[in-house]
Amino acid sequence: MEMRREVVFRQCPLTARESESMREERKGHAALQGVRGRPPVDRTALVARRHAVSRFGAAAGSRLGELGLNPGLLSARGAVAVDFLLVLNQPPSPGP
Repeated sequence: MEMRREVVFRQCPLTARESESMREERKGHAALQGVRGRPPVDRTALVARRHAVSRFGAAAGSRLGELGLNPGLLSARGAVAVDFLLVLNQPPSPGP
């Protein structure tokens, strides 16, 4: 919910509990429980997606400069990132 200026950060790798707490910290989290007759989103898929991205970030370490996955589509059938941005840091130049 970056468009709502609701951005939450954690250090990688995330635990499932941290991922769940990130969801609950956002003002719009109630909408994920189902609104206007729609079913709730698949929270297990959302946590799994965050966990996978978190493991990737931890494994990439200092090589990872930036990673963004937006927009994310959430439904009762799963969670999908529609687009992503991956920026790698340049490795240090070898000495003379």
